[in-house]
Amino acid sequence: MKKIAIGLLVLSTSTLALADTKNFAGFNAAIGLGVSQTNFKMSDNEVGVDPTGGSLDTVQNSSADLGTKSKVIPSLELGYNLPIDNKFLLGLSVKYDLTKGPKSNGNGSYSDPNQPYTENSSYSLQQKNHWSIALKPAYAVNDKVMIYAKVAYHNAKSTFNSNYSETGSDPESYNASVKQKGLGLGAGIEYNLSKNMFVQFDVEQIQYKSKSVTNTFSGLDNFSTARDYTSVSSLKPSTTVGTVSIGYRF
Repeated sequence: MKKIAIGLLVLSTSTLALADTKNFAGFNAAIGLGVSQTNFKMSDNEVGVDPTGGSLDTVQNSSADLGTKSKVIPSLELGYNLPIDNKFLLGLSVKYDLTKGPKSNGNGSYSDPNQPYTENSSYSLQQKNHWSIALKPAYAVNDKVMIYAKVAYHNAKSTFNSNYSETGSDPESYNASVKQKGLGLGAGIEYNLSKNMFVQFDVEQIQYKSKSVTNTFSGLDNFSTARDYTSVSSLKPSTTVGTVSIGYRF
């Protein structure tokens, strides 16, 4: 009888220990709508080479902030929450954006009174195939509310389009796609609507590493001599996104 009483006490203590966290534990899936604000910064370096074997000629070094663009993006998230004790959990989630990100456009021009040409350029940048893996340490305030922090690895493809037009030269266009990796930091709150249904809101700031794309085209130097130019453009996006999701806990 004594052993049975001890067993029941241990069982009740264990149940009490997970009284809050059990309401958020296990596998879950959520569909969300996020407002994404993406800023693309770009630096551009052009170097000219004389096709006959002449010396290098640095033509232009420039940087540009192509502005911040916003877009509503639907997403799908799958996750799992592991209870640590009665208040703390450790979550892991994978998230995928179902549409492309916002598109940034920019224009530039370059001219020198000592050179017989003017260069005009236009750029467009956009992210697609964006996904992330996040670690989410969480705290159960009660059986309905959970708050969490978020540290995430992000991976996306940036599509880059540039158009150059120079005096005395044919227009040039260039398209490229580069993979970009970044780190996201954020926080959120989750509210249980029922045993299985919940709503979630979080905000995240994502910083991507700079990635370069290279383009070659032809133009004129200050002696009206044809030159081959190499343009190296470095792309560095950053994104702030706020997402509202509705989910189901299995």
